[in-house]
Amino acid sequence: MNKWQFIIMISVFLSCAGNKTINVSTTEEEFYRAKQLLEDKKYDKAIEAFKDVIYKYPGSGLMEDAQYWLAKTYFDKKDYEQAELEYKFLLRNFSNSRFAIKAEYELAITYLKQSPPYYLDQTPTKQALKSLEKFIAKYSGTELAKEAEKVRIGCIDKLTRKELETARLYKKMGKPDAALLYLDGIEERYPETTLLPEIERLRKELF
Repeated sequence: MNKWQFIIMISVFLSCAGNKTINVSTTEEEFYRAKQLLEDKKYDKAIEAFKDVIYKYPGSGLMEDAQYWLAKTYFDKKDYEQAELEYKFLLRNFSNSRFAIKAEYELAITYLKQSPPYYLDQTPTKQALKSLEKFIAKYSGTELAKEAEKVRIGCIDKLTRKELETARLYKKMGKPDAALLYLDGIEERYPETTLLPEIERLRKELF
């Protein structure tokens, strides 16, 4: 049974128990206690506290807020893989949440945070870039979109760096044609990179 199925089961149980009502004050107290734990950077305790709100009070208006803050707690804890799963859960099941825009942006950042050094496989970086471009197009003009644009250029530079260093390697191996091929590919794929001056310097060295 996955998390969503469990929550639905609890919701049905509560709705069927006609004399059972949610204690709003208790829900709020537990929610704000969880937030305080997060502010105090007691991440493991905050995670358990947010989960308590989600599972114990599935009919509460604070449930989807707790889901966002659960994802954010994992993010702040630097458990980006689990944060990714929790953000996706929120966006899939609570697409109208007041935290949906922030969650969508932070989800893209989780991909980038899972990205390895430039010389390794850059699939997570490409995934982050794709998500950021989608976010920027969807929320153009917002402050978060402006912030996302800066991060997007960082992704482009990281992908550029990988190919630039490959071109340098071919130069050292005495294969200038292969190096030039890589450089041409960089300028075609990533014209916005801030590494263009480095590319041009290397190009001149090859002639």
